[in-house]
Amino acid sequence: MNPIRTTLLILSFSLTTTLFSAEPTEAPEVKRISETIYQLGDIHFDQTTREIWFPAEINLNDQTLLEFALVHEKGKTHESLLSTKTSPTQLNIVFKLLSYGESEELFEIVDKGELTGKFPEVSEEQKAASRFNISVEWEKDKKKQSASLNDWIMNLTTKEPMSVEAWINHGSYMIEKNFHAETEGSFFAIYKERGALMSYSGAGNDNDENWTAIPDRLPPVGTPLTLRIKPIKP
Repeated sequence: MNPIRTTLLILSFSLTTTLFSAEPTEAPEVKRISETIYQLGDIHFDQTTREIWFPAEINLNDQTLLEFALVHEKGKTHESLLSTKTSPTQLNIVFKLLSYGESEELFEIVDKGELTGKFPEVSEEQKAASRFNISVEWEKDKKKQSASLNDWIMNLTTKEPMSVEAWINHGSYMIEKNFHAETEGSFFAIYKERGALMSYSGAGNDNDENWTAIPDRLPPVGTPLTLRIKPIKP
């Protein structure tokens, strides 16, 4: 059996989730598009390069404070740069299919409900395996445009665009039999959030009043685009 399909079947049985309701979602189906490219829902991914891409759109292009770079269209759109119809659960599955690592290095260890001041010890190999960059692609005047997602976000402390540090895949968690990232619609957190799928790794990710869009770099609200994820570690 194809390893992609084998892994998917295992994940389908092990991950029960809901999408903004108490009704269980149907088991996902991976379609083979070409020799190395597959599709799950509206997510495409390359088994060889481990690149992932899916549709989104501009949600905010003013100077609203941002806590997220991307949420589901039914999520916290009032504080997110981009929105998407894509399922967080399906993106989580694709990350697992492509053997991206997970790292909880950003989140302080809690013991008996109290913060300990300590953080998980994560190997350099695991850190590298969990990191990725995000680019955006869109059309303007029928010409393809592209940019780093970080270049669209302003650090209000430095008065400079978000630095080039990677994003970290840390996964979300189950709560009351629901996958939290799916329930909340949380994908990429700028202000680090354990319940989201991924968070920004750079300085200032612990400040929820530190980030906003750079309007003169952004297309209009509603502009469709493609988000492309590339692993740091090949």
